[in-house]
Amino acid sequence: MARTLTHELSAHVGETVTIEGWLHKKRLLGGLNFITLRDRGGLAQTKIDNKDELEKLRGLQVGTVLALTGTVVADERAPGGAELHDVSVSVLVPVTDEPPIEIDKPLDHKSENLDTLFEHRVLGLRNLQETAIFQRFLKFRLLLKRRLVSTCADKILPNSTRQSYYPVLRKVALRYFA
Repeated sequence: MARTLTHELSAHVGETVTIEGWLHKKRLLGGLNFITLRDRGGLAQTKIDNKDELEKLRGLQVGTVLALTGTVVADERAPGGAELHDVSVSVLVPVTDEPPIEIDKPLDHKSENLDTLFEHRVLGLRNLQETAIFQRFLKFRLLLKRRLVSTCADKILPNSTRQSYYPVLRKVALRYFA
């Protein structure tokens, strides 16, 4: 069965699909057990009723790589408007160590936590609030660049027919690729 990205789930309502990604959050509420999975497309919620499938997740931490196969059901409360039911769980890469930073809660940027945040910045960037800050910055930077280039092109080269963009290689980047 081909892999489906999380943002494509709502297009497959009623079908059986497989999603793969990282365990983002476990919510074990007794009778209702929800697993949130994160991949490059976003977040997907899954509802696990089978105790045997739930047992496979015992002791596993955030960041565990999973493959979940189930039936897509439309639910407006779920991220993306759809979730998986009747899920079978496959653990691809287990993570048993507890992470030093919780990626599903807002990060605390107090001075006593800065050493931990800097040492584990890779994990901190998986936090959705932290990612949103960088995405806004990159969008602003691209918009500013487009406006600057188009203004310069209109003023300086009004009859120009071609614009070319080349990557900028800096000394720091060249050290890593040499």
